[in-house]
Amino acid sequence: MTRLLGLEFLESMAPRHLKFMVLWVALQLLLLQVSSGHTLSVS
Repeated sequence: MTRLLGLEFLESMAPRHLKFMVLWVALQLLLLQVSSGHTLSVS
């Protein structure tokens, strides 16, 4: 419930470019996790 309200708050407050920046950072972190996981599995 609080999570949905928080998302609605971010939707109403944050400009579009900020949302895109957050998505980009999340994608970079995901790629970093995947790449580090691959290096761990290889070594």
